[in-house]
Amino acid sequence: MPPTRILIVSNMYPSAANPAFGVFVSERATAFERLGAMVRVAAVRDARKGGFRTAWKYAALFFNSIASALRFRPDVIEGHYLIPTAPLVAVVALVTRRPFVLYVHGSDVALPHSSLLTGMVRWAVGRAAGIQTNSEWTAAIVEERFGRTASVIPPGVDLAVFHPPQDDSTRSGVAFAGGLDRHKGVDVLIAALGVLPRTASWTLTVVGDGPERSRLEGVAADLHVGDRITWMGSRSHDDVADVFRHARVVVVPSRRDALGLVAVEALACGTPVIVTAVGGLSSIPDSACGSVVPADDPPSLARAIDAWLQNDDRGTREAAVARADQFSLDRLARAALDEVAESAGLRR
Repeated sequence: MPPTRILIVSNMYPSAANPAFGVFVSERATAFERLGAMVRVAAVRDARKGGFRTAWKYAALFFNSIASALRFRPDVIEGHYLIPTAPLVAVVALVTRRPFVLYVHGSDVALPHSSLLTGMVRWAVGRAAGIQTNSEWTAAIVEERFGRTASVIPPGVDLAVFHPPQDDSTRSGVAFAGGLDRHKGVDVLIAALGVLPRTASWTLTVVGDGPERSRLEGVAADLHVGDRITWMGSRSHDDVADVFRHARVVVVPSRRDALGLVAVEALACGTPVIVTAVGGLSSIPDSACGSVVPADDPPSLARAIDAWLQNDDRGTREAAVARADQFSLDRLARAALDEVAESAGLRR
């Protein structure tokens, strides 16, 4: 059988200026290629927003997708994110007479219950040959809102990039990686660290950037902990992995999160994680390699951080790696590719 030809359409994809923007989509594309598929990508690589800019880049995505589908003649089109990609992909598939599948990432199911956009998304979801998503939590919302069953196949983590250090003795402090947006809860993390005794031995490394950075730096200054925080800005996956390998604990203090792949990446580095009880995030760690705390609760988060900073159990590192192994990118990509092909009627 010839290799499956897949056109991936996404409104998020990494660029040199923003290497973390939709990186999970690019990793999936690369994993599909390693498994023998032929892949082309039509995507938005500009993370900036604004009325005219947004309209322009999505119009460009539509025409790029049409042109790519006509040139490449894919066996199937895969669309990432329901808004705005699902309706766009459905139209492209209709025009080019190709089957399409959708991948729902979580934040894209938070739709208003009555609007033109909701109607367009419902139409697209109803026409899709198959739907995949990242967690049981997201799948339940897809079922409730659209009456469609979604297969749960998380994006996966590249274990060749995220792996434990050879020497655990260099570990210290706390780390966070992600966009500096309010829903990521970095202000809660800073508040929690401010609760710890000044004699506690901790530093915080923050990888990522976003609209909240200036405010967060102000929060840290007000709590007199700014001198113990390093703001690294946006970095590559290799840099993130290196930060995780040197941390004693990684915190994912989200106010909402469909899965929280960052937590898996940290576990793959042998680093325990503290996550909040939101979305699918709480399903990532088990008690041997992490803690789950309420969202927006600095005292609970502070207690968990303090406990993990004092933990130096090698068994924790081994448990973290074992848990992360269940999210191997190549293993999950194989399952995803097989299902994409089956959904599109390419395999019997």
